[in-house]
Amino acid sequence: MSKVNLCLFLKQDDPSPTTALSIPIEEITNFTHFPLKWLRFLGYVLYGAEGRLSETVGGVAVDYLQVDGLKSSYYYVPDAVTESCFCLIDVDALSCNTHTTSSSSTRESIRNFRDDIVDRDGRCIMTGAPPDAGICHACHIIPITELRTSRSEDVITNINDPRNGVLLFSSLHNAFDQSIAAFLKTPNFALQTADVPTVMPNRFNRVVTPGELPQDQETAVYIMQYFQSPTNSEAIEVYQFFSPQNASSLPQKNGNIASPSTALLDIAYGITALNAWAPEEFKKCCREVMRPYYYPDAPNISEETEVMSPKSGPSNRQKRCERRSERAEMRRGTGANEGYDCFDMLLGLRMYVMREERERAEREKKQVNERLVNKWRATVNQEGDARELDESSKMEIET
Repeated sequence: MSKVNLCLFLKQDDPSPTTALSIPIEEITNFTHFPLKWLRFLGYVLYGAEGRLSETVGGVAVDYLQVDGLKSSYYYVPDAVTESCFCLIDVDALSCNTHTTSSSSTRESIRNFRDDIVDRDGRCIMTGAPPDAGICHACHIIPITELRTSRSEDVITNINDPRNGVLLFSSLHNAFDQSIAAFLKTPNFALQTADVPTVMPNRFNRVVTPGELPQDQETAVYIMQYFQSPTNSEAIEVYQFFSPQNASSLPQKNGNIASPSTALLDIAYGITALNAWAPEEFKKCCREVMRPYYYPDAPNISEETEVMSPKSGPSNRQKRCERRSERAEMRRGTGANEGYDCFDMLLGLRMYVMREERERAEREKKQVNERLVNKWRATVNQEGDARELDESSKMEIET
């Protein structure tokens, strides 16, 4: 299978670029109509800086409208070549190995986070599932306490900041957490909404019509994209039916609650792409180069691989297990329910739809009965008027 390589410079003084992504050509059409525009966006989210895509190192920008005859490699270079431009993405920001939970992240903070997300989004932003169905989760976009980015206005210091959350149906939350899927927000630096083969989603409680989605290129749209096939066979039908590849949705707005951060959505998108297509050597190099920036207090990689003896304290593996348990506790606080499996979710969906259908049928029956009653009343009134007219006519004849 032929592939397209996206190459980046890890450092400003690097003599040669490194292959960051190696993407099968056949898969690119699942994400965009214009491969080079999309590759440019991927370079942007990995760097966090606007730049150009070229066919050679230091070459001129490509024709982004080209769709055929793709080269085997393309190079992404930031427009402003400064040290700050080479702030590569934190490849472990979605990994439980680096997640931390702050002591300030109390249960009350978690409840407030969920309340804020529910108040802003109302329903699952993709499927329309209601939060009271028990299967919607307040999902963290980046499940880490503090995140530094190249965009200073998007730094978060609290995992439960509403800018770091969206309301999602539980199976979609799992796909998001497992780096199977991510949100592409358009329009962005490189892509317009029309550049993506968007499809109409299947809403939980109704059918979405094309007129509900924006007809212009300025309105923001969230597009759910899958980078890998779901591994859980029971959940495949849920993914495909309610939120298939490139299902689109409009962001919900609440003037009192901040919208999801575009920078965080972009970071999640970039990490998901790395998990799908990045060579392990590139991810390893990224960790070595960027660890002092993202984790200045963390031990270096060589130190982290050493296993501590029982006398000297807990091993790194034990620490990771503890952090994983803390993460699971956070999930339970944001709405996850360990008792739910795929069949529970499908049953919940079916019960809700049946309730909607039953209520709609009752409304329609009531409307039919009202029409029959009104028709009967009109007939009675007409007959009464006719009788009165007939009697008055007879009285006139007699007189």
